[in-house]
Amino acid sequence: MTLQDAMDRAIGERTLYGVAMDWDMPYQMLSKYVRGDRVPDAKTL
Repeated sequence: MTLQDAMDRAIGERTLYGVAMDWDMPYQMLSKYVRGDRVPDAKTL
């Protein structure tokens, strides 16, 4: 399973904003992960 597959499965039908709020993560950061512009590092996880 790729990172993109894991993100797709975790987000499902919810909005990115809603998921970011649930995960206590800035929306901009989650958006970059989903687009593939950024990969989570050990400090983020």
